[in-house]
Amino acid sequence: MLALAILGGTVSGVLAACIGAVVFYCLKPGRQPDAETLARVIAQADGSDFDETCGLEADQDDCNSATCIACDFEDHDPEWARTVYLRRAEAVLMHLARW
Repeated sequence: MLALAILGGTVSGVLAACIGAVVFYCLKPGRQPDAETLARVIAQADGSDFDETCGLEADQDDCNSATCIACDFEDHDPEWARTVYLRRAEAVLMHLARW
């Protein structure tokens, strides 16, 4: 919400949440987040594990993990889910670069 207030309400809720994750992450000394690291932080904030191997990736019949990166995606495609998190992270970094 802090990020949304700073930006005058001009961004979506998802982007505001992502910016909040970046601000929190960047407050730690000596850290310059790259898109992949930031994608992991955003996924973790959503309760997902970016690096967890999905049951479908492991050739199982299904995936029963509550922390699977794809658990919140309708088609349960872990590759697509990681791509979405990376795109969100890249969007946040591009937005912050304009500040």
